[in-house]
Amino acid sequence: MNDFKDRLRTLRKEMNLTQDKLATKLNYSRSTIAQYERGVRTPSNNFLIEVANFFEVSMDYLMGLTHLDFAKSNNNLSESLIQALSKIHSKKFYYKKNFSQNVAALASEIGKFLSFSAQNLELLNTAALLHDIGEIYLPLEIINKNEKLTAVEFKLIENHPRLSYELISDVKFNSKIKEIILQHHERPDGSGYPAGLKEKEILKEAKIIAAADSITAMLSERPYRKAFSQKEALRILVENKERRYDPEIVEVCVELFKN
Repeated sequence: MNDFKDRLRTLRKEMNLTQDKLATKLNYSRSTIAQYERGVRTPSNNFLIEVANFFEVSMDYLMGLTHLDFAKSNNNLSESLIQALSKIHSKKFYYKKNFSQNVAALASEIGKFLSFSAQNLELLNTAALLHDIGEIYLPLEIINKNEKLTAVEFKLIENHPRLSYELISDVKFNSKIKEIILQHHERPDGSGYPAGLKEKEILKEAKIIAAADSITAMLSERPYRKAFSQKEALRILVENKERRYDPEIVEVCVELFKN
């Protein structure tokens, strides 16, 4: 972590910040900042993200993988930052451990089956990893509730695609990723949210994540129910094709699970 401690110190001094001032801005103690700069403490993913956002540099720069000029001129979400954000989401909700990673894995397999280009597969994978990141703003007592949600609580849940979109809205990466995330709960019959889009109004990638998210959720245990069997989950998916899921994507899911 020598690169990190050196670059943290350099960035702080470039902004004429003392350790006390930086600690105040990041809501840490001065001794914590000092320990990071001496290299006697290993930074957590949360701390790396906060530092990267505060100084407007990439995770790759902080870890010594790129030079500062490159990092600042290419202020994209690096693979490590995407993974870190996804892990933060998983850690907040105990029953969602590796959930977004599993959704991304299935979505990528669907994309490959549909002959997506390498670039589109990368967009799809990134969107799938971050599609539920807005849930970190929702109250834990609602997310972890072990009984049916009230109408008011469900309205709050319905806001998470927009929260996810807003969370990454200022990040300079392909705008299509943001739209995929915003649309992943839209449905072909217009019954989805947040905008009630229909059929061709919905991006193909968003339809893929919708199916992958649903089947991964059904195969996972939740506070309010046990996991569905694979047979039952696929049956529900097939019964709801055209209305809630793209028929082509449903057929791909069935084929993938056969194998």
